[in-house]
Amino acid sequence: MASTPYARLGSTSSDEIGLPVVSQAPRAGRWWHIRDLDGFFRTFYLYFDAKGLHNVISKGILDHLNIIFVVFVILFLSVVVNYDQLEKHIKEKCADHERFDLMSKDCHGNTPISFYRLLKMHPIIYFILALLLVFWLWSFGAFLRHVQRCYTMQDFYLHELKVAQRDLQTVSWDEMVKKVIDAQERLQLCTKMRTFDVLDVTNLITRQRNFLIALYVQFGPELKVWMPGLGRRIVLSESLQWNIQKILSTVIFDGDSVDKRVWESPQSRAMLSAKLSTYFKVMGVLNLLLAPAVLLIRVAYFFFHNSDSLRKSAGPLAARNWSPYACWLLRDWSEVDHKFRRRLARSMKPAATYVDQFVSETTTIWARFLVFVIGGLFSVLAVLGFVFDEEFMFANLTPNRSVLWWSGILGILLAGAQSLVVDTNMILDHAELLREVRKFTHYYPDEWKGREHRVDTYDQFCRLFQFKGITFLEELCSVLVYTPYLLLFRLPQHSENIVAFFHRYTYRHAALGDFCKLAFFHDKAEGEGMMMDDVCEVFGTGGDMTRDNSGTSYAGAGTDNAERLPHASASLVDIGSSSMQDVRHSAAKLEYSVAAFREEHPSWNPTVRTDHSQMTASAASVVSLPSILEEDTGPKHAAPAPRAHMPPVGLSTPLLFSHEEEEC
Repeated sequence: MASTPYARLGSTSSDEIGLPVVSQAPRAGRWWHIRDLDGFFRTFYLYFDAKGLHNVISKGILDHLNIIFVVFVILFLSVVVNYDQLEKHIKEKCADHERFDLMSKDCHGNTPISFYRLLKMHPIIYFILALLLVFWLWSFGAFLRHVQRCYTMQDFYLHELKVAQRDLQTVSWDEMVKKVIDAQERLQLCTKMRTFDVLDVTNLITRQRNFLIALYVQFGPELKVWMPGLGRRIVLSESLQWNIQKILSTVIFDGDSVDKRVWESPQSRAMLSAKLSTYFKVMGVLNLLLAPAVLLIRVAYFFFHNSDSLRKSAGPLAARNWSPYACWLLRDWSEVDHKFRRRLARSMKPAATYVDQFVSETTTIWARFLVFVIGGLFSVLAVLGFVFDEEFMFANLTPNRSVLWWSGILGILLAGAQSLVVDTNMILDHAELLREVRKFTHYYPDEWKGREHRVDTYDQFCRLFQFKGITFLEELCSVLVYTPYLLLFRLPQHSENIVAFFHRYTYRHAALGDFCKLAFFHDKAEGEGMMMDDVCEVFGTGGDMTRDNSGTSYAGAGTDNAERLPHASASLVDIGSSSMQDVRHSAAKLEYSVAAFREEHPSWNPTVRTDHSQMTASAASVVSLPSILEEDTGPKHAAPAPRAHMPPVGLSTPLLFSHEEEEC
């Protein structure tokens, strides 16, 4: 039998936990009884999303080479180059030297560029480089292990699913899920279940992400910090999310389940929360030590990655994109990455058009004047440079500033002014534009309805759809200040609440492990409707009646309905401090997710199952919800519009840098 990272599990038998034992299929071979089912299906999806092994290898190698290049350029500019000697070398030419040789000593003893200076750096720089080297080696080792898993997955795709790498360019995700479900029936990848459905496969892929969505929804308000000029705002930077995800993966998550101490006595949960608090503080100290190096790398990588765009326009800074806060807020439960990226990409144009409607006529008038003046000056310098060749470009236009330097400054100012010029003749209906955005974001707070043209609605929308420059500023401030501060002081105070969160919102599936209760939307009778009693149950109430803050009663239904949903979605705030509107809003988020999931997988029918899942059973009424997914293509599905403004959320991404297309 060939060696594979997804080896058999021989220590745990199905009958030990009361499940039917499925005998090994004759053709199963190496794929029978996968030990790490989560890792297998995550690699299965990542292989599909990357479109094959070659792309996985190429992207991983180039990403790590990018880090090396950025560190080299930073060292070259800050250590290798001596700018005082460079200035003297240029101004004080030697009589017998017609050309500048920057890497050799001139007649005045100046050596502007010398790599020997790398041997005489400050010890702190050596220490930071050593930490970066450890991180790089750890990351590269993880990449090599990922390549090994993808190599094994390539064999699974080719021989079991009959899908070659070139076929991945066109095959749909729904088709691939059907193929792996068929493979489960033939090969018994999981021996605790006879078959999967598409939601089982998706939940195995998105298990931890669903927990993170729910966690950020609840604890997002605790991450508010004050930023100069921007006020108090929730800063869910990439560095902070990366740290939180790594800490939770180490302390809370244990393979396909959460740490068993979550379910034990209060003393055990206290020990787990103390461990979590310690990890937060340790990572806070490490972030403090690495902050200067990470900050330089993030700044350098941003300008290298966007150098061409910055030269042509102010796009990387003046353009808008969904903030990290919005990336969690707008994500559906059990939604895979490529589907989410496609939704947000389709929302960009109507969102940008909506924002443009609020640019004032005064701003446009002044912007056009600046474009005229700055563009004229830039054109004059460009023409003179063409006529007088390079000597004019390097001549000083002002003290210590050359024509070339001023041309660059004018180009940046011109791009910024052009970004403020909006065609005021294209005034569209504000409500229609926001409804167009809702089609792709699945988000439309109740306070926006009928107020789409108001400035306060515009301000709320811009907190979600903000300038990339603001997002970049948030990231820099977070690397240097906010991430260490939150890890050292704010998050340790909430360690007990985080453990309690996992205790309360974990749904235990006997065959597949632990899932986020809010995302596991199986057993929806006829695929329609929402069980309001389930929402109240997750809120923490046991009865069939709930009161909002005003005292209004909302009746549930009877107490013995065998066809009710065993579980559903809910908000993460306590029912005692929230209104029924919050409950309905949380039910709406689930309905959006279910409708979008059924659109992606039309053959999925969430019927009642008997798969040994540990589910609750109480009666509830079905809340009839209108159709709101107004997609141009595909079937219509029932789902409600959100009823209230959801708390901010975020997304976990790499620590040192991320590609622009991976912002969400």
